[in-house]
Amino acid sequence: MQNKADVNNAEVLETERLLLKRPSREEDAGLSGLWRDAEVRRYLGGVVGEEVIEKKLAWQQTHWQQAGFGRWTVYEKASGQIAGLCGLHYSQKGIELSYDFYPIFWRRGIAMEAARACLEDGFSRLNIESVLIITQEANIASCRLAEKLGMHKIERLWEFESWQSVYEMTREAFMAPEEQ
Repeated sequence: MQNKADVNNAEVLETERLLLKRPSREEDAGLSGLWRDAEVRRYLGGVVGEEVIEKKLAWQQTHWQQAGFGRWTVYEKASGQIAGLCGLHYSQKGIELSYDFYPIFWRRGIAMEAARACLEDGFSRLNIESVLIITQEANIASCRLAEKLGMHKIERLWEFESWQSVYEMTREAFMAPEEQ
């Protein structure tokens, strides 16, 4: 794990169209809708109740406090709206990149832009060696995102009553010049 003094220096990541901010409890109302939206939750076990939402929001804060990194609140600069969540976190398989975006932000390249910023931060600032995306095979958009990011499918597993694809990106591959 990184030295928290170094890790905690990043409170905001910025891209051309997005601001990614370390989540605060003041944003809970804007983020909690992600767990109430049936389209967002289609491949994530379905809509969950208020108690589960509160636990997930609290977990995000705890993960940031303990690990010094986590999922960012993603804002669209032009509108100032919360677009969703995207970032790195510890999972049972390693360090995972996860993302959830409101449907009004789908098919606009927002997930790609946010995911690239998170990978850049993870590989450059945090010196993480490899990052995983674990997604249902049926979630074609998520599988396509992993592939467009340059991740490679390394495993297929049956979990949560469906087939999951496990994708991986190493720091070496991410940092390699694009001409290779």
